Amino acid sequence: MIRWFAAHPTAANLLLVLLLAAGLFTAPSLKRETFPDYRPVEVSVEVVYRGASAADVEDAVCRRLHEAVKGVEFLDEFVCVAQDNLASATATMQAGGDPLRFLGEIDTEVSAISEFPVRADPPVVRELHRSDAVAAVAVSSDMPAGQLEEYALRLEERIMALPGVAEVAIHGMSQRQWQVEVPGEVLGQHGLSARELARRISAQSLDLPLGTLETPERDILLRFTDQRRSLAELSRLVVMSDPAGGELTLGDIASLTEAGEREEEKVRFNGEPALVLEVSKSLRDDSLTVKERLEELIEAERRRFDDGITLTLTQDMTSIVRDRLQMLVGNGAMGLALVVLVMSLFFRPRLALWAVLGLPAAFMGAFLVMGLAGLSLNMITLVALLMAIGIVMDDAIVITDNIAAHAGENATPLEAVVAGTRQVLPGVLSSFLTTASVFVPLSFLAGEMGAVLEVLPVVLIAALAASLIEAFWILPHHLKGSVTHLQQGHGSRFRTTFDRGFERFREGVGRLADRAIRFRHAVLGLVFTVLLASVGFMAGGHVGSEAMPDIDGDVLEARILMPQGTPLERTEAVAAAGRGGHGRTR
Repeated sequence: MIRWFAAHPTAANLLLVLLLAAGLFTAPSLKRETFPDYRPVEVSVEVVYRGASAADVEDAVCRRLHEAVKGVEFLDEFVCVAQDNLASATATMQAGGDPLRFLGEIDTEVSAISEFPVRADPPVVRELHRSDAVAAVAVSSDMPAGQLEEYALRLEERIMALPGVAEVAIHGMSQRQWQVEVPGEVLGQHGLSARELARRISAQSLDLPLGTLETPERDILLRFTDQRRSLAELSRLVVMSDPAGGELTLGDIASLTEAGEREEEKVRFNGEPALVLEVSKSLRDDSLTVKERLEELIEAERRRFDDGITLTLTQDMTSIVRDRLQMLVGNGAMGLALVVLVMSLFFRPRLALWAVLGLPAAFMGAFLVMGLAGLSLNMITLVALLMAIGIVMDDAIVITDNIAAHAGENATPLEAVVAGTRQVLPGVLSSFLTTASVFVPLSFLAGEMGAVLEVLPVVLIAALAASLIEAFWILPHHLKGSVTHLQQGHGSRFRTTFDRGFERFREGVGRLADRAIRFRHAVLGLVFTVLLASVGFMAGGHVGSEAMPDIDGDVLEARILMPQGTPLERTEAVAAAGRGGHGRTR
């Protein structure tokens, strides 16, 4: 096969074009992210229990949840956090389980609980980590809070319509509700109780289907619609009446206001009241592409409202992805340029360029395998590609150097490239197999570390396999035309000077090696001394170890934890003092 590809006028070029085209076609569709998704499968269970303290929630909700799910297969951990009015539980699945079955079993067991308090809402079961955060949009304006919330809801619908957006969560806005306040003496004056008043209000604010009225001509759907949809309509609700036609409305005896269900649900952005819309993408979509679409939408909204509403893009989670990718790509390009420069010192530039061509071929082959395997461009896969640069160039240098050596034996160009490639074939293949045997076990690691590192051997071995195809079937054909120039000589003055200087350097290294062999016992003792010192240095704890290094960020987060039951005014005062301290430290 080596001779056939080297002798055929177009086969090697066609194979190279196919390899490059397949990689270029696949590369744009690869998802870009910081790390592979290594998060375990987790299921969230939330139960709202209004009016209950944290101790009541723990006893009435958390304990029953734990008893219900403890028999679920592949359950690794179940944590339930009890707060005032709310129980939040998280079930974590062990490695090797079926996520859909695990979610179904948790949902079934939780739904079967019949001992929840009467005032507790039905439990909400959902799978976590179905989306990744992209960015957030802060909306602020001097308009009334109600109008600002209405605009935020409309903006939420527009963002959800963007391709790739999976979820939009609004912070700073709680569920709106109407509050009816009636003095106790007024209720007593009219012979009413709070419960009776609530019953009369609910009985006259209804929107219920009444069934179907069947007639010979058609069926008519009946519905009772008397639901109050504004405070003005609610104020006209009749509470009491007499036979003479007198009516007492709710507005006559009560004070009606609209407020948020949770007064503490507030967000301040740059010191101003605001609403924050957190945008998340689906796991299969590219975060940078979703971010670009979001920026286009925000810019269009700014032009539409001019200065009426301030929209600020914040909490940009894609900056980490973009910065790390640019850093690694820049390092890779710099390494490629250095490789070409160094190889040009030892080979003719033409030989160096043909040898370096193995890198694009290896990368395109890796991109093809990544697309077929559903992998993404992230820190781990890019590190694998950077590692492949050195290994690929080692193979190309060995083959190119051996072909250049055979070119000086007065063989024909075809015989020189075939003989030179075949001679190093066993060594290059053994190097590939050795590398594969070292990195393949990483694919079988368990846990979060395994989920992160399992992609590294796939990408690395795919790149090396593509480079072997290029080195044995494509490179000899391209070097065949350069063998003639090697046999003709015509070295430049710089080439002659560099070769003479490198020959002196090589002779010096050879003399140093001869001396090391002559004093081999002293050299061996020195090596053992360095080895023991290194082992002792590590055993003494001078070199730390960690599974995953922390990534430096550019966000400073401060959290203030107050005791349960702290008044909202006190919490706001402490938060304001914290913001004041931040302003002094800037």
